[in-house]
Amino acid sequence: NLKLYFGQSAYAGNFSMRGLPDIKETFIDFKADYINTSSREIKSLLPHVKFPKDFNKFGDIKFAGRFTGFVNDFVAEGKATTALGKFNSDLNFKINPNSNYSKYNGQLAITNFDVGEYFDEDYLGKATFNLQLDGKGLSLNSLDADLNGKIDRLELNGYTYENIDVDGRFKKEKFDGNFNINDPNIDLEFKGEADFTKEIPDLNFYADVIALNLKKLNLTEKEIIIKGAFDADLTGKKIDDIVGDVKVVGGVLTMGGETYEFDTLAINSSVTNNKRKL
Repeated sequence: NLKLYFGQSAYAGNFSMRGLPDIKETFIDFKADYINTSSREIKSLLPHVKFPKDFNKFGDIKFAGRFTGFVNDFVAEGKATTALGKFNSDLNFKINPNSNYSKYNGQLAITNFDVGEYFDEDYLGKATFNLQLDGKGLSLNSLDADLNGKIDRLELNGYTYENIDVDGRFKKEKFDGNFNINDPNIDLEFKGEADFTKEIPDLNFYADVIALNLKKLNLTEKEIIIKGAFDADLTGKKIDDIVGDVKVVGGVLTMGGETYEFDTLAINSSVTNNKRKL
């Protein structure tokens, strides 16, 4: 067992390195009983590695696990605690000098990851999930990843969504795929696209909605609860801004204490000269 202290960091474990002095061609087998360090110190120790621009946000880092491979192509297996959340990974990373093309594949479980802080997006909060990932890009604008798994909690627009099963692709701020949510205020199956790359989001989807409480989700100020099967092509940030087409089968709408039921309803919403038409 080896113990090292360097700067503000501490390490206990075993490691071997083959290929020095060329660090880029050196194979590393690194087992850590523990590492106490920081994102800034990691960057100073690995000056040849181009880290994501927001890497410093991870702050103080505690890690236990194993690292095998080269500095730009390695498998990281272990557990880490950071300023942004807790991580449990079994991932292969291929680091590109341009972090937009860095690739990763494997299993990643994260607890209370502060997504909004990392990506500088106010509408996002913390997330807890366990996902199988296969993708590239280490920033929101470069993200392009297939993912499959479960999102236990996700804070979005001031509401905490729970129990989300997801199978799809995220590219930049666009999702294309399927997800199911079993949450007290949103219970549905979704298949389609949600595109947040524009100032005003585009939604093109089919959804079987068991229950959807728009006020509880901070999507409207009015008390509106919806049920039914939806086929929609819409644009808008909030329910009051939405334009487009939607067809609802077997719908139930509760609004203002009144409940309305209908077999089939087709709606077109548009705005002309600042006037809404339905």
